[in-house]
Amino acid sequence: MKRRAFALPDLLAVTLVLAAVAALLLPAASRTRRLSSLGESMTNLRQYGCSLGSYASDNVDRIFSFSWQAGVVNPTTYADLRGPFGDDLSAASAQAVDIMRRRANRADIPLISSWIPHIKFSHLVLADYYAAALPLRWSISPEDERLQAWANDPAAFDRGQLTPQPTPGPGTQRWPYSSTYEIGPAFYSPDYVVGAVGTVTQATTHSTYQILGGTLLGRRRTAEIAYSSQKAFAWDPYQRHLGPRIAYFMYPEARVPICFADGSVAVRATSSANRGFNPSNPQALFPTTLTYQPLSWEPPALGGTNLTGMYRWTRPGLLGRDFDGDEIATPR
Repeated sequence: MKRRAFALPDLLAVTLVLAAVAALLLPAASRTRRLSSLGESMTNLRQYGCSLGSYASDNVDRIFSFSWQAGVVNPTTYADLRGPFGDDLSAASAQAVDIMRRRANRADIPLISSWIPHIKFSHLVLADYYAAALPLRWSISPEDERLQAWANDPAAFDRGQLTPQPTPGPGTQRWPYSSTYEIGPAFYSPDYVVGAVGTVTQATTHSTYQILGGTLLGRRRTAEIAYSSQKAFAWDPYQRHLGPRIAYFMYPEARVPICFADGSVAVRATSSANRGFNPSNPQALFPTTLTYQPLSWEPPALGGTNLTGMYRWTRPGLLGRDFDGDEIATPR
């Protein structure tokens, strides 16, 4: 009997066919995976929207935020966090550390100065509200690989074994308990500067902010929101699920999932949003501008780096709207 075998040309032909099929299937599989993770991210943001309503119903209409305030002795077992503190920002910083110590079992995290915990850590209040352990998984996008790695192994983060990450130092232990999603500043600080009343404002780069020490924080209520279905409340600051490139949300081409103040969630293009304003100069026609200056773990800039603040700085704060209508004039 004669044995039959594949000839070399036959093997090459089969290999080429398989490679062609793989080349066709891999992009489709990648797109399917990204769309699946987009659905998960939108579910995460719906949790933010549900929490906005449930927290307010249990807390005299307050929008969830750090509630410790200046001049008050705080209800904590940690002597260094008890206060009283001289301003709301210092009190909020102490509250954020208190929650991380209790909910993440991290008594080693020191009292942290020179930060605004509301920007990346407002969800800590929800962890406390729901009596949930940290890290709070639904506060992290499934496509945020950097934060997923930090949250999965905070001990390795503390040892500096995960890259990229901030240079280890006092207070950097907090980063594995941060959130992917950004909440609009007006939801925890005044809409804009009025006389001696300050607010959180943008510094020169996308990740730097300014605040006066006496600014009142965490005192906003849902009744102050004028156009809830058109007001962006929380969002992913990067386009991670659509298109060939990761884009910071202020680039016109970016399309990111957004939770609106009425609890609805949708993917919206930045090019369709209002440009926003400058809360330091609310009557000016020009919006906030800034430079996208990526940190070591953030995606690179796409073309130009000078961007407009968009729905991070809604004109005029909770009284304004971001989509599907003209900007609302700032009251004089």
